[in-house]
Amino acid sequence: MSARRRGPLKPIYVAATAEHAGKSAISLGLCLALRERGYNVGYFKPVGELARHVDHIVADADALQARELLGLPDAITDLCPVVLSAQMIDDVVGGKKIDALKPIQKAYARVSEGRDIVVVEGLGQLVRGSFLGASGYKLVSMLDAGTLLLAKYGGTVMLDRILASHKWLDGGLLGVIFNFVPRGRLDHVTGQYREFLGRKHIKVYGFIRGNPKLSAVTVQSIGRRLNAEVLSAEDHVNRMVESVLIGAMNQEHALRYFQRVAGKVVVTGGDRSDIILAALETPTVAVVLTGNFRPSPSVLARAQEKEIPLLLTGVDTLSAINELQELFGRFRVSEPGKIKLITRLIEEHVDLDGLVRSLGKK
Repeated sequence: MSARRRGPLKPIYVAATAEHAGKSAISLGLCLALRERGYNVGYFKPVGELARHVDHIVADADALQARELLGLPDAITDLCPVVLSAQMIDDVVGGKKIDALKPIQKAYARVSEGRDIVVVEGLGQLVRGSFLGASGYKLVSMLDAGTLLLAKYGGTVMLDRILASHKWLDGGLLGVIFNFVPRGRLDHVTGQYREFLGRKHIKVYGFIRGNPKLSAVTVQSIGRRLNAEVLSAEDHVNRMVESVLIGAMNQEHALRYFQRVAGKVVVTGGDRSDIILAALETPTVAVVLTGNFRPSPSVLARAQEKEIPLLLTGVDTLSAINELQELFGRFRVSEPGKIKLITRLIEEHVDLDGLVRSLGKK
């Protein structure tokens, strides 16, 4: 463990080039990895958008998760002082004046007291929060923070957004971490992209490959998302699903197709007994049955025998796929194993010491 630097350092403001870039997971992983280096690390989310009602207050779901996983003593209203509830959005859009900056500034002062470093989780892209008068650009300036940009792999548009952020931050960009990098593009990103950004005086701190275990969700989460009824193997809904496949072919092709992918959920019409049975004979975690078509008793019996949950939903197949793509599009780190994995990936693939050196003393 490296020796802790004396004196508080600038906060790290974690922003992103795109939605679902792994911002929450990386923020939590940074907190834990920096703790391992001996720093007293705080977590702060100025503006939240995942409103949850807890003990008669509106709290942000990411902040609640961070407080639990990091064991933080801070009040939830300090960890995330402004939460974009439906009522607040209506008020702002309707013309009501809301000063979001003052509560953010006061809460940050309490969270940062006695801390060496505070990891500040932004809303995403730096323009987010502008309608509230609390954009990422404004918060970075107000908190005297350095910005760490998560670049979700996506070709040249990703580079455009990095360069635009670098320009508008005017020296406030610490650097970039590439996330969700496909295995086949890793050499390209670590070589050409790093060299290109280097010529623009933008530091690259690391590269993290896409990892299906980090975006995996439980069968139970899928059922809740689709408002589905569990028809079989109810005691196996806590299993993790890593990928989604559509069952829309004949049984022979389905068997070959399904055999290639483990840890999957198959989405198909509830009237496609041939596809359901093919899925049950391959490494499948669950099957989503769309259109509210109940399968035959023999299919239900086979699913129960194979200990594979069948989830019956009233939505059509296309709508179910769209919902699941949104669900799987995020890093979810509520399970201890996931947060350990993302922390290890950060420790192995991110230049943490260089990142800390770039912060300087406040």
